[in-house]
Amino acid sequence: MSQAELRLGYRALVPFLNALAQRGSVEVEVEAPHLGYKLLTFDASRLGELRVNPLPPRRGEAPGWSDLLDALVTGGALPPPNLDRVRGEVAEFTASRLRGVFDRPREPVVALDTNALYARLVSRHLADVKGLSVAISRSVLCELDHAAQREVGDRDLSALVVDRARFTEAVPLGSPSLKARKAYVALLEREALRTWLKVYEAGGYRRGDEAVVEDYRKLSQMNVDLVLLTSDEKMRASASHAGIPSIFVEQPRDARKARLTPRNLASTLYALAAYFGYIKLSSGIETLHVKTLWRGKRSEDWLKGLVELKWSPTKLMEEAAQRVLKIASIEGPQIFTETSSPPP
Repeated sequence: MSQAELRLGYRALVPFLNALAQRGSVEVEVEAPHLGYKLLTFDASRLGELRVNPLPPRRGEAPGWSDLLDALVTGGALPPPNLDRVRGEVAEFTASRLRGVFDRPREPVVALDTNALYARLVSRHLADVKGLSVAISRSVLCELDHAAQREVGDRDLSALVVDRARFTEAVPLGSPSLKARKAYVALLEREALRTWLKVYEAGGYRRGDEAVVEDYRKLSQMNVDLVLLTSDEKMRASASHAGIPSIFVEQPRDARKARLTPRNLASTLYALAAYFGYIKLSSGIETLHVKTLWRGKRSEDWLKGLVELKWSPTKLMEEAAQRVLKIASIEGPQIFTETSSPPP
């Protein structure tokens, strides 16, 4: 790597973003240059609302509008419409079980469906609920591991309507596909939760909704009270049939509701970089390139949320890079990985 290039956890974005914010009201544009897409713009100093640009539908390995929305959800900028109700029900579930622990000593555990991991629901919105423990079915992990093996092949590029050479420079043949990159981000949620919370991993390593429900049914017989978090009505019905109550999480689809905060800014940009493979942030002469694909990247790099950063040779960006290097030299490079500490 050159001196103007770093590979660190995605929280290393923060000093660069802070440098832009210190200039006052500064509009930052986020684009996917290999696709010719302008994704969104935001004010680095005020955050809050962002302007999300409409995209065409997904074409093969070229992400589209639904993937942009998914990234905003995963990053935490676009919460479920019924988040307040979900938080309330989860908090009441854990609190009521803890109040009765002496009369009925069964631990309250929130079980996660696959879609809850893809949405990173717990780390983005629920990690501060008092007394929270979670369960992840090994059948869910099997599904994610299987998806993470998918690579970009020649056939996947046949539907591209953008320049193939430009696209494959950012998303090379043989690299993790869009489906795989989404699965890796979901698996990062599991790694983060294991660092911050008590996590049960239950059941056998097999695929299918029935297997997931069976894993959680067996866990519910082991001195725990279980409730399932899901956005899937069919899964909710299957869980009910097995005697497992659930909390339904509505899927957000209105990009106008998206909001950036100091807490979710870096995670949202990481989700965009992971889903699109590569994003570029620009504000006047200042630029920052954020890549999630490079030769030799390993599965464990994905599970640390590593990114490759390149920046313009301007005084502002160089000073920000020096701050990143100084922090890494004092605290260790792991300070920028999500699993080093709870959400800010």
